[in-house]
Amino acid sequence: GYNEAGAWYYNNGNIDFTFTGTVECGGKVYEVTNGMAGDITPEPEEPCYTISCWGDSMTAGVGMGAAYMQTDEGIVDISNKGYPEFLQERVDDCKVNNFGFPGLGSDDITDNAEWYYSDGTTDDCVIIEIGSNGGWNDDLNELVRQYDAMINYAGCSYYIIIGDTDDPYYDAGVGETAWEATLHEAYGEHFINMRLYLIE
Repeated sequence: GYNEAGAWYYNNGNIDFTFTGTVECGGKVYEVTNGMAGDITPEPEEPCYTISCWGDSMTAGVGMGAAYMQTDEGIVDISNKGYPEFLQERVDDCKVNNFGFPGLGSDDITDNAEWYYSDGTTDDCVIIEIGSNGGWNDDLNELVRQYDAMINYAGCSYYIIIGDTDDPYYDAGVGETAWEATLHEAYGEHFINMRLYLIE
């Protein structure tokens, strides 16, 4: 309990001046000496790793609704969560940033990343999904340059490139589109062909 003199250890409604020890109460930890308590609650540890998810509306989570996913642990409710929020729940000792910008082109998202990292901020991993809203002048090599720039701005060697869930120009079916082939060639095992994954 508390009074004008500070925090105290109470026993049966009275301050217990004989008690010395550590007490946990209400989510806080107190060091008690002769009944007087001092808050020694440890500061929460900062996450050791940072994952930043960059992209457009897919990353931002536009269109979220009721959804469930079968996992090894059973059915998981993923309703109203974008993938960065779901990822945050599944990883330990990590902070996950959702830098999803609905409607922005790849050039603007790349500019946002350049500004964000301009003060020396770095990430341990980046996940990038850009290009659906244009911004690369219909030049796939320009799109790759933008992806490369974002990876370099983040200052990390761990990255995942997520392919779009459709192709803006073709009815691609189950074959790899020119867009997907370009990203696959540029990033190899770092590239997830999300459209084909969802079809499969």
